[in-house]
Amino acid sequence: MAELGFWERKGKSPALGALIGVTLIAALYSLAGNVLISAYMLGDMGRLGQADWNELRHGIMNRYRDPILVLTTVFEFLFFGAGTYLLFRRWHARPLRKSFRLALPSPAALPSALIGAAGLFPLALLAGEIFERAFPFLRELEGQGSSLLTASSPGSWALLVASICVTPALCEEFLFRGYFQGTLGRVVRSPWSWLITGTFFALVHQNYIGLGALLVIGIYLAYVFDSGGSIWPGMLVHFLYNGGVLLLANGRLRMPWAFEADGLVRPIIAVAALPLAAAGVVSLAIIKRRRLSAEAREDPRLHALL
Repeated sequence: MAELGFWERKGKSPALGALIGVTLIAALYSLAGNVLISAYMLGDMGRLGQADWNELRHGIMNRYRDPILVLTTVFEFLFFGAGTYLLFRRWHARPLRKSFRLALPSPAALPSALIGAAGLFPLALLAGEIFERAFPFLRELEGQGSSLLTASSPGSWALLVASICVTPALCEEFLFRGYFQGTLGRVVRSPWSWLITGTFFALVHQNYIGLGALLVIGIYLAYVFDSGGSIWPGMLVHFLYNGGVLLLANGRLRMPWAFEADGLVRPIIAVAALPLAAAGVVSLAIIKRRRLSAEAREDPRLHALL
C-alpha cells in the first residue's frame, strides 16, 4: 500500500493543505515576478530620479515587454505546473489523474461550457468596468499592465497568445481547479467550493482593476470544473476568455453596437446574453446529474450526492 501524503493522514485536513500549498505557490510566483521587475529597475538606475514609481514601471513594461512575457511564461510552468505537481505528490500522494480530473470530458461538456462562457463574457466585462469606475484611483495603474497586451507584429501576437492565452489556461487551471478545487471539493460541497476557489483565483491575480471580471469568470470556471467532471473544458474556456480580452485590448473586436462611447459594455447587451449563459449552465448541470447517476449505479454510496 502506498504511503499517504502528510495532509492525507488521520487528523489532517487535505483542504487546508491545498489552501496552504496554493498560497505558497502563488506567493513564490509573485515573488519571482517582483524580483524580475526589480532587476530591470536596477538596470535602469539612471531613470530612478527622473520619474515616479508608476511611470518607471510603465516604462519598464514597454521597453522589456518580450523578455518579461517569456519569463512570466517560464515562471507559470515552473511554479503553477511543476511546483503544483511536486507539491501534490509530496503532500497528498493520491492518484493525480483522478484528483485533477484529467480524463477527457463527455462530448457535450465542451460546447455547453463554451455557450455559458459566451453568455457570461459581456457580464464579466461589464462587472470589471463597473468595479474600476467604483474605484477610480485604479485607473492610474491601468497603463502598466495594458502595455504588455499590445501586439504590433505576427511575432508579438504569437508571444502574446502563448503567454497570455495558452500558458494561463494550462497552468492556472492545473493549480486552481485541478489541485485546489479538486482537493477542496472533497470536503466542501457546491456551491461553496465554486465561490471559494473562484474568489481565491480572482484575488491571487492581484489585478484589482479587473477584479469584477475575474470574480465572474473565476466562479464560472469553478462551476465548469465541478459540473463537467473534467479539467479540459475549463482550460478551453480560460483560453478563449483571455483571447477575447487580448483582442479587445488590441482593438481587434470592433463592436460599437456593444459598447458605449466611453468603453462601457452596454448593460442591455449583458442582459440579452444571460439566456445564453443560462443555457450553458443548465446544460452543464444536466451533464453532472447524468454523470453522478452513472457513477451511483456503480457505487450506491454516491446516491447521497444526487
